[in-house]
Amino acid sequence: MLINDYPNWEGRLEVFVAAGVKSIIAAPLQRGAEIVGVVFLEHHERTHYFLEDDLELLSQVAVVASAMLEQARLFDSMRGAQAVAERRSALLEATHEFNLELGGQPALSALLDLLLQRATLLLGGNAGGVYLVEGEEIQLVATLGDKLVPRAPLGYGVSGSVAQSGEAMLLEDYADSPFQDDHPGLLWRAVMSVPLRRGSSTIGVLTVVDTRRASRFDGDDLEALERFAALGSLAIENTTLLEATQLARDGAERERTLLEALSETSLELVAHLEPAQMLQQLTRRTATLFDADAAAVYLVTSDGKRFERVAWHGESPSPSGRFNHGLSGRVMGSGSRCASTITSPGKATTFRLTRSGAGTRR
Repeated sequence: MLINDYPNWEGRLEVFVAAGVKSIIAAPLQRGAEIVGVVFLEHHERTHYFLEDDLELLSQVAVVASAMLEQARLFDSMRGAQAVAERRSALLEATHEFNLELGGQPALSALLDLLLQRATLLLGGNAGGVYLVEGEEIQLVATLGDKLVPRAPLGYGVSGSVAQSGEAMLLEDYADSPFQDDHPGLLWRAVMSVPLRRGSSTIGVLTVVDTRRASRFDGDDLEALERFAALGSLAIENTTLLEATQLARDGAERERTLLEALSETSLELVAHLEPAQMLQQLTRRTATLFDADAAAVYLVTSDGKRFERVAWHGESPSPSGRFNHGLSGRVMGSGSRCASTITSPGKATTFRLTRSGAGTRR
């Protein structure tokens, strides 16, 4: 949502008006189809406005932040269990190392190969694959061990079913499952398959297999594989940003620079494991990139009744908020960016950003 005349907007909050807010944009943070928070930016000068392009770019920031939050959530859930502390400690260490390796792999194919190899080795499998969704099919882009089908319709086989449903799957013995009829010659036993996500959409599937014995995997293994999938989703998103940067070479200098800086930001922050630290750094970097006077991230409280500020840069006047109340509340309540915008009567400024991220206006 974008508001370029906040003091005269019908949904304004007086605390923001008193703080001098003139222009504001916001985009939701999502876990699947669920809204978990919001990120917003403010301008406090009448001559500074946000553009429609800013809203699109902020939405990309929100996608990166959402992926990092999901990664941190899975990390915390694994760290909190005590029954298998030693094994999970090894899982956490290995996935953290993989986390740090992402920045050194420039190509998506190399990233997905590394993802599959690490996950399969760590979880005790000996085969597996990564599929990406293309229309009504899934296409194999990384494979290990037993040969998998190169393409399959959504809903066909284990990976196709996970791609269609968006739900993780754990099979104790593939040979006794209904999926055996899809591939009668496939010598699989234990199977795990989890979705790769972008926002609320399933963009791919990560599948790990043990061809030697049944009941090889359990719920803890599935949870660990979901953590790898969260990292893989972030890697795919980052690669998408890099590709968008290349496509923008002939476009506006500002958009190209922002995309480049955002991809660098996601690679830098993927090594941090504390959500508060990740969000604080992302908020600061985002405010600088957009040359905004203030920026903040709000997350839904545990009771689901309100949202609270967890990271901010500059003077953010409100520590909490209510759904459908104010700009952030409306974005949180609607679950998506509003299509309508309110533009101030005057000419919107254009921007030019240097490589360092410092902004000038003209």
